[in-house]
Amino acid sequence: MKRSLAQQALIANGLIVFVSALLSLWPATRVTGQVLTLFMGASLIYSGWTGFCGWVPILSRAWWNRAE
Repeated sequence: MKRSLAQQALIANGLIVFVSALLSLWPATRVTGQVLTLFMGASLIYSGWTGFCGWVPILSRAWWNRAE
């Protein structure tokens, strides 16, 4: 089942936020997880405000999205 670029971007954002939240649980990677979570939150606010998602140009070049 092929997913739209918007769906793929939402999945990618969700995975990054999920992994960064997990990183925040361990003391050795806490700062990295917190910084990544803050960065993703800021980028989601920017995407909502401007209507531009940085994942779309990246994902459009992925091999599974190329025209056959």
